Amino acid sequence: VCGGASRFQGKTPKLNLERGVVANISGNTQVSSITIDSIVPNQKVLFFHLDVEGAELSVLESASQLLTQGRLMHLVWEFAPHRWEKIRDASRNLVSSLMSTFMCLDVRDIQLPITGFPREDSHVIKDWILFYDSIEEKRMITDVWCYLQS
Repeated sequence: VCGGASRFQGKTPKLNLERGVVANISGNTQVSSITIDSIVPNQKVLFFHLDVEGAELSVLESASQLLTQGRLMHLVWEFAPHRWEKIRDASRNLVSSLMSTFMCLDVRDIQLPITGFPREDSHVIKDWILFYDSIEEKRMITDVWCYLQS
């Protein structure tokens, strides 16, 4: 089910039936996957947009080498920590660790016109745990734009 009416939340799919989704899901479906690191084992990546309805952390984990080796220049990803409440402590630490090489902004704080990534902007996310907790508490969904720090 696509179109923002489904959510990946661990092992249980969640359907938003108010959005007109009609589905009868029973049992489990196994799917195969590959890691982002295996797709781009050595290459630099200019831009990566990530919006996978709650599976963002799994995808980011699969790109851990790409992220930690400084081969990803720009990352825009959907940030919705209330979707990861079953793994809250681990997810807070994972986000903080994986984003440590980036300078990131909540897109709601970006002023137009954009002339470049604001390197010394007061809106830069400096404390990922605090940002995580703030967005989680409000049960918000926002996008985060991250730029590799040089």
